[in-house]
Order: sequence, then structure tokens, then C-alpha cells
Amino acid sequence: MPEWDAEVVVSATDVAAIVGAHYPEFRDRPVVAYAEGWDNAAFLVDDAVLFRFPRRTIAVDLLTREIALLPQIAPQLPLPISAPQYHGTWNGERRWPFAGYRILAGEPASSCDPDDDARARIALPLAHFLRELHALDTEPLTEAGLPPDLFERFSAEKLVPRVAARVATARAAGYDVPSAVLRWFHDHPPVLDERQTLVHGDLYARHVLLGADGRPSGVIDWGDMHRGTPAIDLAVAHTMLPPNLHAAFRAAYGPVDDAVWNAARWRAIYSALLGLDYGITADAEDMRRYGATALRLIASAIPLPRVRPGEGRA
Repeated sequence: MPEWDAEVVVSATDVAAIVGAHYPEFRDRPVVAYAEGWDNAAFLVDDAVLFRFPRRTIAVDLLTREIALLPQIAPQLPLPISAPQYHGTWNGERRWPFAGYRILAGEPASSCDPDDDARARIALPLAHFLRELHALDTEPLTEAGLPPDLFERFSAEKLVPRVAARVATARAAGYDVPSAVLRWFHDHPPVLDERQTLVHGDLYARHVLLGADGRPSGVIDWGDMHRGTPAIDLAVAHTMLPPNLHAAFRAAYGPVDDAVWNAARWRAIYSALLGLDYGITADAEDMRRYGATALRLIASAIPLPRVRPGEGRA
């Protein structure tokens, strides 16, 4: 099966029947396909509630985790999040979960495509949100099912070969992947401290909603949340903000040592190429734009290598 293909396909007709059987108030209400990602398909019901259904087995535990944990943390965060208000099971004997929440205001930043000046309105609210998220007590969440990082998200051994394959896909499709970004990625494998916090785990432009004023209005898609290094979430600063905003972001977030900041950039490079690969393969314009823009922002922040006297001359 190709990497981006779904194991199970669910249609709007299926969703109408499933949701209507669990929640009679939604019977005979309009259902439209809303969005589709690697792990879930989303449907808008009655123009008000977004229901998400897994597309593959690995997403089942992720959505189950959202149902259990997000209602606990939502009241403690400075931005609205996609905490499920409705849930149930489907897919026959497999009993996969589905979950729904009142749709949050705003549009994904990947769809809005803000220019660099507009990104200044994103930096501080995003930093404040992550500061509060990473300060939450993980002990009760761990007891309720919050796992550690089970996917080795900072393993150079695993991710370096994947980056090479995604670079090939991007360049074959005509996209620029700056050589300086790849050199930096290979020369700076992540070095992490022991700090472990609650993390979103997949924070990038498609999962950050922007309101009409251009400021963050919500954070969605929490299936990858886990107990891990804050660097995984801090990567969003590298993929969404130009380098002139990095200092303000770090000041608003709180102390971040350079090793963690560099690990965040390393992960951001992987995220950008993953998004670009998905956008190319699945024909998702917003993801192609996200990946290309993120690579541009990252490249603009990487210091140029020093040239010693006499080097680099013809």
C-alpha cells in the first residue's frame, strides 16, 4: 500500500449514519467532507461540529488518547483546542473510535499563507500557548494514558534516510531544497536534555488556526501528544516564523538552551520535507505551500559558513 493511502475509507454517507445512530440530534443533518490527513478524515456535520474518523489502525490509539486527555487540559490553556465533546465507535467488530467537537473559529495557517510581516502577530501568542502547555503537570495525564515518545521522533538513524527520500521527491517535482539546510541537518544531529513535558507532538501550520485578525485562534489535531522533549513543539517557531522573530518568541516562551533550540530546528527540517512530500504525493496544495515556505524560513535562519582567508576564491 502506498504510504499516504488509507486503510479504511469512510464517506459522508457513512458518517451521517454513524453519527446519527449515536446522536439523534444530528440525524438528517447535512454532512460534508472537510479535510483529510494521513491519520484521520474530518467531516463537518450540521455546519457546526467537526467529526474525525481514523483512516488507519495506528490512528485508533491516537484518537482514543485525545478523547481521554484533551477535556482535562483544555481549561488550562490560553487558546481553544479541539477537545472532543462527542464520541463513539464504528467499523463493526473493530470498534474504532470517532470524535467530534464544535468547530473552532479561524482557518489553518497553512491555508492563510501569511506573509512575513503578518507572522509577527503569530509569534507571541504561540510562545505563550507553548509555555503554558509545557508547564502542565504530566503525572495525572500519564496515569490517564499519556505515553512517552514511542516513535523515536529525534532518531537521526531513522529520520536521516527518510529525509533523503523526501528530498528526492521534492526535487523531482521541481521544488528547491536548499543545500545549506541539508548540510545543517546532517551536521547537527539533535542533542537533548532530560526535560520532559506534555507536548502536542505535531504542531505546524495546518494545526494552528488563525483568526480574522491574523492571531492564533486555536490548536487542533492532538493525536501525537505525548510526554517528551519540548523541542518537538518548538520546531513550529522554525517552520512558521522568520528569524527576526525568533528572539521575541524565545523571550516570551522562557529559557530555551541552544541545544534544544537546535534540536527543534533539526526536527523542523524533517517536518517541512514531510509536509512537502505529502503535498506532492497527495496533491494537497496547502501542504506543498507549507513545506516550501518552511524550508525558506529555515534556510533564512541558518548562518552562512565562515570562509577562511584564501578560501572560496577562483
